[in-house]
Amino acid sequence: MQKYVMSKNKKIILASLLLAMFIIFDRLITINMQFLAINLSLLPIMLAGMLLGWKYSILIGVLRRFNRSHSMAIWSIFPWLYN
Repeated sequence: MQKYVMSKNKKIILASLLLAMFIIFDRLITINMQFLAINLSLLPIMLAGMLLGWKYSILIGVLRRFNRSHSMAIWSIFPWLYN
């Protein structure tokens, strides 16, 4: 049986699409109730771990903190939070 190996460019493109999916899922597909929050935003990180490996899933997990709109709003209010 032959193993399918992705090129580095395909891995980077797929990782960027999964990061975009994370941002969309985090902003749009979240159900907040009084005692429970249902959120599907970690699904792209899990998919990256299964499809691309642990290095790319860690990279997506780190880059999700640098979403411009989220980070600018939090850093302006609590600058010591991400230091």
